[in-house]
Parts: sequence; C-alpha cells; structure tokens
Amino acid sequence: MLSVEEVARRLRVNIRTIYRAINRGELRAVRVGRLWRVCQDDLDAFLAGGSGRGRKSARGFEGFADAEPLSAEDLEAVREGIEAIRRGDYVTLDEYERQRSA
Repeated sequence: MLSVEEVARRLRVNIRTIYRAINRGELRAVRVGRLWRVCQDDLDAFLAGGSGRGRKSARGFEGFADAEPLSAEDLEAVREGIEAIRRGDYVTLDEYERQRSA
C-alpha cells in the first residue's frame, strides 16, 4: 500500500492531482483513518487506463490534467503559497501532518 504522497512522488505530480483522481473515482484508494492508501495494483491499473475514467495511456503522464481552470480563489491561494515559499514561511508536508496529528 502506498501513501498519496508516495504516489505523487512516483508520478512526479502534485499531491492535489492524486487527491482529485481519487475523488473522481479515476484512481482506486482506501481510506485508513484520515489517510488514503493506494494499492500498487490499483496504481498500475490507473496508469494502464483500466481504472475508472482515467486516461488511456501512461506515456509520460502528460495528458493527465484538470479540464477546468482554477477559480479566482484557488489562484489567489496558489499565489499566497508561492509568496510564503519565497519568504521561507512554510513547513514540509511531513511537519504539517505531524502538527495536525498532535
């Protein structure tokens, strides 16, 4: 079983992309408490195009993208996040999850 973070790293995409694929039913995952886990077989099926409404080929993963543009609110959140990173005002995902679970 792989964490969502591990799947995102393997596919070299943003973690939100993986969560969207799970929420849309494109990538099969199981929820364990507050965490999502993806079976390697389900990831393989997703990449092969055999799971849900996902893309038909995994060649480079270049065709996997959201069809809808970002809302003004999402775009502003992205800008704020980039500015926070530039200021050095950020935490790693591991630190964030530790803080949330504490």
